Amino acid sequence: MKKGIMYAVGANAIWGFLPVYWKALQSIPSLELAAHRMVWSLLFVVGVLAFRGEWQWLKPALKNNRVRLTFLATGLLIGVNWSIYIWAVNAGFIVETSLGYFINPLVSVMLGLIFFR
Repeated sequence: MKKGIMYAVGANAIWGFLPVYWKALQSIPSLELAAHRMVWSLLFVVGVLAFRGEWQWLKPALKNNRVRLTFLATGLLIGVNWSIYIWAVNAGFIVETSLGYFINPLVSVMLGLIFFR
Protein backbone atom coordinates (compact mmCIF):
# COMPACT_ATOMS: atom_id res chain seq x y z
CA MET A 1 0.00 0.00 0.00
CA LYS A 2 1.26 3.49 -0.82
CA LYS A 3 2.40 5.76 2.01
CA GLY A 4 0.06 8.56 0.98
CA ILE A 5 -3.00 6.36 1.31
CA MET A 6 -1.85 5.15 4.73
CA TYR A 7 -1.29 8.75 5.85
CA ALA A 8 -4.75 9.76 4.61
CA VAL A 9 -6.44 6.83 6.36
CA GLY A 10 -4.51 7.54 9.57
CA ALA A 11 -5.32 11.26 9.49
CA ASN A 12 -9.01 10.60 8.89
CA ALA A 13 -9.12 7.99 11.66
CA ILE A 14 -7.56 10.43 14.11
CA TRP A 15 -9.89 13.19 12.92
CA GLY A 16 -12.87 10.85 13.32
CA PHE A 17 -12.02 10.15 16.96
CA LEU A 18 -11.19 13.76 17.82
CA PRO A 19 -14.80 14.65 18.82
CA VAL A 20 -14.71 11.79 21.34
CA TYR A 21 -11.56 13.29 22.84
CA TRP A 22 -13.07 16.79 23.07
CA LYS A 23 -16.27 15.38 24.54
CA ALA A 24 -14.26 13.59 27.23
CA LEU A 25 -12.79 16.97 28.19
CA GLN A 26 -16.19 18.64 28.27
CA SER A 27 -15.80 19.72 31.92
CA ILE A 28 -13.02 22.12 30.82
CA PRO A 29 -14.20 25.37 29.17
CA SER A 30 -13.84 25.27 25.39
CA LEU A 31 -11.79 28.49 25.25
CA GLU A 32 -9.31 26.99 27.70
CA LEU A 33 -9.04 23.84 25.57
CA ALA A 34 -8.50 25.95 22.46
CA ALA A 35 -5.84 28.01 24.25
CA HIS A 36 -4.03 24.84 25.29
CA ARG A 37 -4.22 23.56 21.73
CA MET A 38 -2.72 26.79 20.42
CA VAL A 39 0.11 26.92 22.98
CA TRP A 40 1.05 23.25 22.54
CA SER A 41 0.90 23.58 18.75
CA LEU A 42 3.25 26.56 18.94
CA LEU A 43 5.68 24.65 21.16
CA PHE A 44 5.54 21.67 18.80
CA VAL A 45 6.28 23.81 15.74
CA VAL A 46 9.13 25.60 17.55
CA GLY A 47 10.53 22.18 18.50
CA VAL A 48 10.33 20.94 14.90
CA LEU A 49 12.01 24.11 13.62
CA ALA A 50 14.72 23.80 16.26
CA PHE A 51 15.30 20.14 15.44
CA ARG A 52 15.53 20.83 11.71
CA GLY A 53 17.44 24.11 12.12
CA GLU A 54 15.12 26.00 9.79
CA TRP A 55 15.06 29.45 11.35
CA GLN A 56 16.56 31.47 8.49
CA TRP A 57 13.17 32.32 6.92
CA LEU A 58 11.71 33.76 10.14
CA LYS A 59 13.65 37.02 10.51
CA PRO A 60 12.97 38.32 6.96
CA ALA A 61 9.34 37.22 7.25
CA LEU A 62 8.79 39.12 10.50
CA LYS A 63 10.34 42.28 9.03
CA ASN A 64 7.68 42.32 6.29
CA ASN A 65 4.45 44.01 7.48
CA ARG A 66 2.31 42.15 4.96
CA VAL A 67 3.64 38.78 6.12
CA ARG A 68 3.10 39.73 9.78
CA LEU A 69 -0.49 40.77 9.05
CA THR A 70 -1.04 37.55 7.13
CA PHE A 71 0.33 35.53 10.07
CA LEU A 72 -1.93 37.47 12.46
CA ALA A 73 -5.04 37.05 10.31
CA THR A 74 -4.53 33.34 9.69
CA GLY A 75 -3.70 32.74 13.36
CA LEU A 76 -6.89 34.51 14.44
CA LEU A 77 -9.00 32.61 11.91
CA ILE A 78 -7.55 29.25 12.97
CA GLY A 79 -8.01 30.14 16.64
CA VAL A 80 -11.64 31.10 16.09
CA ASN A 81 -12.17 27.94 14.03
CA TRP A 82 -10.72 25.69 16.75
CA SER A 83 -12.66 27.47 19.49
CA ILE A 84 -15.98 27.16 17.67
CA TYR A 85 -15.28 23.51 16.81
CA ILE A 86 -14.49 22.56 20.41
CA TRP A 87 -17.47 24.53 21.73
CA ALA A 88 -19.81 22.91 19.19
CA VAL A 89 -18.65 19.39 20.05
CA ASN A 90 -19.05 20.04 23.78
CA ALA A 91 -22.49 21.60 23.16
CA GLY A 92 -23.66 18.39 21.45
CA PHE A 93 -23.33 19.39 17.79
CA ILE A 94 -21.02 16.49 16.94
CA VAL A 95 -22.70 15.42 13.70
CA GLU A 96 -22.92 19.00 12.45
CA THR A 97 -19.27 19.76 13.17
CA SER A 98 -18.14 16.50 11.62
CA LEU A 99 -20.18 17.21 8.51
CA GLY A 100 -18.74 20.73 8.32
CA TYR A 101 -15.18 19.43 8.51
CA PHE A 102 -15.98 16.78 5.90
CA ILE A 103 -17.48 19.29 3.47
CA ASN A 104 -14.86 22.02 4.01
CA PRO A 105 -12.07 20.45 1.87
CA LEU A 106 -14.56 19.67 -0.88
CA VAL A 107 -15.70 23.31 -0.97
CA SER A 108 -12.07 24.49 -0.91
CA VAL A 109 -11.22 22.32 -3.93
CA MET A 110 -14.35 23.51 -5.73
CA LEU A 111 -13.46 27.17 -5.09
CA GLY A 112 -9.89 26.49 -6.24
CA LEU A 113 -11.19 25.00 -9.47
CA ILE A 114 -13.56 27.91 -10.04
CA PHE A 115 -11.13 30.73 -9.27
CA PHE A 116 -7.73 29.24 -10.14
CA ARG A 117 -8.76 26.66 -12.76
